[in-house]
Parts: sequence; structure tokens; C-alpha cells
Amino acid sequence: MLHEGLGSIAQWRDLPARLAAATGFGVLAYARAGYGGSEPATLPRPLNYMSLEAENVLGPLLDAAGIAQAVLLGHSDGATIAAIYGGSVSDMRVRGLVLIAPHFFAEAEGLTAIRAAGKAYREGALRNRLSKYHRDVDSAFNGWHDAWTDPAFESWNVADCIDHLRIPVLAIQGREDPYGTLAQISEIEARIYSPLETLILEGVATRRILSIPSRQRRRSWSSAQGCSGWSRKRSVLPDAPDGPELPPHVYVPGVTRRHPEGWFDRIKASVTDEVAVTDLHHTAAWQAGRAYFDAGYYWECHEVLEAVWMRTPEGSQERDMTQALIQLANARLKITMQRPRAAWRLCNMVEGHLARCDATARILGLEVAEVRHWVVQTRKTLETT
Repeated sequence: MLHEGLGSIAQWRDLPARLAAATGFGVLAYARAGYGGSEPATLPRPLNYMSLEAENVLGPLLDAAGIAQAVLLGHSDGATIAAIYGGSVSDMRVRGLVLIAPHFFAEAEGLTAIRAAGKAYREGALRNRLSKYHRDVDSAFNGWHDAWTDPAFESWNVADCIDHLRIPVLAIQGREDPYGTLAQISEIEARIYSPLETLILEGVATRRILSIPSRQRRRSWSSAQGCSGWSRKRSVLPDAPDGPELPPHVYVPGVTRRHPEGWFDRIKASVTDEVAVTDLHHTAAWQAGRAYFDAGYYWECHEVLEAVWMRTPEGSQERDMTQALIQLANARLKITMQRPRAAWRLCNMVEGHLARCDATARILGLEVAEVRHWVVQTRKTLETT
């Protein structure tokens, strides 16, 4: 369990015990640095503190606790950290995500609410209320508040992590939440490949997690149990091929069965640190991704190109080209899943990646103009569906 931006173990109250009783799972809750009884964090927090928490802290914590399998349940900042971890760290222990009021980008409404919380902390009773939960309440509050209200935070955006989630997700959002709107859930719906359930709570602010009606809590518990079931489901398929042979069937989330874990591992293993970034298109992973894309195996295309994307440097044309192909595959999959609005948005994202590439360049063996043509074809398909 990963708590919210001003949370702690104590603020979960009896929720961990109820989770354990309802699911039969063991439950681990911890207070992040700067919260609860943990050591104070170094202030000011860097504006990418949630990414740093996901990439540098969560994995070692799971290691230290001896966790073999887990569903990550996060609230607010904690949900963002869980999503970043699920989408940017290859950790087969994580079987699914429960994201309560996640944030993927800053919203004007949320920033206004955080500034109001700052005023309540300085002039009202908020500091006294929080002081019973945090050893260093000023460190806890200021670390959160000052990062979110930094002018540079208005452009903060980690939604790319959604593109790379390969595990089931339950996303919960309260319609009346002052810190985040349904746009955060729409972003997940538009971009995610893996199975997704959403739960919109009418008349409830998701920061008041303990007020969720029991029947709705049961849905989140059962979804968490469903995530664990994915690790036990197996289909009888041949061993992973060494090259770009097509899988025996197309995987469409919620429609056809998923390929067993490990089926693509040997293909993805072709991407190593020894391969130059400019030569990634010679790997089996890239070649399989291209073959899968052309044959209409769009989920599978993303699965193998994930390894290529992780090898590309931030800000490089190779990363933009890989991301463009992944998101275009996602757009075509969304058409198959009869989600045209999501497909339109993904086409726009693809064009954004291509706009950062040299229009006349050939990147990873692909002409930018050629990929633009594929986007046009995809949009034409959307216009006729």
C-alpha cells in the first residue's frame, strides 16, 4: 500500500486489516521518507520525486520485505508512484495495480486545491490535525505542498508510463475530488493496453477513502484478487520463437486469451546494452515488432517493442520513433476494441512524436513520412467505423 501525499500508515486506519480479511492476501503498508514515523526527507523535494520514489525506492523495499508477488494499491501520490513503477520497471512480481485518484499530469483545479491547503495549514487547523500522524509535520507538508505549487510543476506529466503497463489495472476516482478530475481516468482509458476496470464514485472525494461504500470496496478487493489470478492462468502455446514468427493468435484484452508469461522473453532479450542505439532495428525485438504490426498483432507489437523503447535515450529520435510505433499499434488495437475516441487521441500523440523527428530522416530503418502515412490510414479507418 502506497499512501497519499500527506498520508502515513496510521491514516490507512483499519483498511490494511480489512484488505487482508477480504482478499486473503498479506498486506504491507509503509510510510515513505518524510511521512509518519519515517526519517525526514531532504527538502525541497525534486519535482520528479514520484518518479525517483518509483525507480529507486519501491523495488529495493519489495526486495527487503521478501515480496514474491504483489498487487500495488496506491492513493493519490502513491497511486502515481505505483503506476510509474508498473510502467517503467520490469518487475514480474507485480501482478496488478489498484490506483485510487492517481495523478499523471498537473491540473489547474488540483493546484488550486493544494494552494488552499497551504493556507489552511498556515492559518487554520490543518497543521494540528496532521501533527498526530507525522513525526516532522512541517517536513511532510512542505515537501508535498512546495513541490506541487512550484511554477515549474504546472508542466509535470508522467502519463507516458500508462503506455507501458502490461498488468491489470483498477482505477478509482471520486467525481467530487478537488485534487483531481476524471481527466486522469480518461488518460488511462485512452492509453492503456492491459485490462482496465474503472470505478467512478459519485458524491465522494477519493481522498476520503474510508468513506467508500462497502459494496464498492468489495469490487476493488475482487479486482485485486483477479490480478493475482493472472499469474496462475496458463494457455498451451509453443515456446517463444527466436525470430519474428507470428504468435498463434491475436491477443485482444477482454476478448481473447493472453499469451503465457515468458513467451516473448527470448525476442526481447535481443536488446542488450551492447547494441548501439542506432542499430536497435537490427534486433529480433524490433524486427518482430514490425512483423507483428504489419500482421495486425498490435498488443504483441507493443510487448516486444517495449524492450527497444527502454533502451533508447530520453529525448532521442530513436525513442520518439519507437514510441510513435507503439502508440500507433495501440491506436489500432483500440479500434479493434471499439474505442474510437481513445484511438483518435493516440493518433494525435503519434503525430507529436513524429513532429520531434527530422521529417526527412530514416530512423531505425523507418522513414518518418512512411509512419505519417500509417497514421493517415489509421484515421481513415476511424472515419469509417
